[in-house]
Amino acid sequence: QGLEFYNKADYQNAYYNFKKISFLSSYFGPALYRQATCAYELEDYKTAIKKYSKFAKIYKNTAVAPEAIWKLALMELELGGKRNIVRAKANLKKLVERYPESDFAKAASYKLGVLYYDAGNKIKAKDYFIEYIEYAPLGRFALDCVNYLQNYEDSIISLDDKIHIANALYENGYYKRSLNVLADVPFEKSWL
Repeated sequence: QGLEFYNKADYQNAYYNFKKISFLSSYFGPALYRQATCAYELEDYKTAIKKYSKFAKIYKNTAVAPEAIWKLALMELELGGKRNIVRAKANLKKLVERYPESDFAKAASYKLGVLYYDAGNKIKAKDYFIEYIEYAPLGRFALDCVNYLQNYEDSIISLDDKIHIANALYENGYYKRSLNVLADVPFEKSWL
């Protein structure tokens, strides 16, 4: 019945139906995840954070654990405040370290880059931005990463970094900008 409500986007009733499933049931894991998702959709972030945290702790080896941690970080960032930002940063780092091959880990790299950039730690931010565009030059945040990176002094950006920046620009159709970045790169290195 919870799934019927969930599929109809009646998240309030779906949440209460999923909540009835016992911890001892084999359906508890999926039900807990759906409870968290329902709370997230209802913008009840405190409940969603509690449920996603519990899910990520108990079911950390599942395929949906990275998504749960990603949503946790997004909600903590949305809530703001120093304590939530610290928790969000910890969750984003957890994604990068524990699930490095997931798309969520790469998106976490972008978010960490922005957080470090805003905090004034531009060197650490640069590494996260480069990690993102190296993995996803056509990704949703690729051009944002490039725009942040183009605010850096040339001495901070390595030749390899410039190649990744040029590739992201090229993949997104900014051919002239890509060529401008590659102008500083030795010809033989730019073809690697």
